[in-house]
Amino acid sequence: MRQVNVAGQRFAVADDKPSFWDKAEAGLWEPALLAELARLTGPGTVFLDIGGWVGPTSLFAASCGADVVALEPDPAAARQFRANCAANPDLATHISVIEAALTADGAGGAFGSPRKQGDSMGSLLLAGQGTTQWQADGISPEALIARLPTGRPLTIKIDIEGGEYLLGSALGTLAALQPQAVLIGFHPALMLSANMNNVGQLEKATNDIFAAFEGMKASVLGASCANPLTEALHTPITVQFSQS
Repeated sequence: MRQVNVAGQRFAVADDKPSFWDKAEAGLWEPALLAELARLTGPGTVFLDIGGWVGPTSLFAASCGADVVALEPDPAAARQFRANCAANPDLATHISVIEAALTADGAGGAFGSPRKQGDSMGSLLLAGQGTTQWQADGISPEALIARLPTGRPLTIKIDIEGGEYLLGSALGTLAALQPQAVLIGFHPALMLSANMNNVGQLEKATNDIFAAFEGMKASVLGASCANPLTEALHTPITVQFSQS
């Protein structure tokens, strides 16, 4: 077990990712994301972590005072996530881990990873590819909403290695909750690789995601950008959708 200090929040970890936590403690992992979570999560708020991996953003948000619901469909990552929660009894009561992937219809699916389970690179787009494959349960947006605390400010993070493109307009169900912010990681190179460089399919899937959050202000997290949609088509970035 190890005590870490990530962007000013201290908690324990019990996983096998020492080099990752070294990077996080040095401020070299997602500093803009963590700064935004520090602003948005706190006592009385809810954080929905779609793609929780071993729990860095969930543990951080819980340390800030939020109640957390996290999705993680990779069984190895989920085991380590639960171990990290167990290492923090006071935080564990505020974190609910659901071992499922968010899918438009709630159906499960095949995942692939270029390396191994637990490496944060597993994706529905890589089904049948990579060195490791597995089947994961699914959960629909409607079923996920039923698991969320209600009546409190909500922040959503989605970082699912290309799985965002398979959700498209289904994300409108989450947008209807009127979250204070939605932070989505876009992975255009992965989408192009998985779909034989079909630029048109990438453009449609990206446009569908932006349309799902119509009425919210879109900006590139940690950067000044005149057109976040154009940037998302070419660069792996996190786009923040915020209430105007």
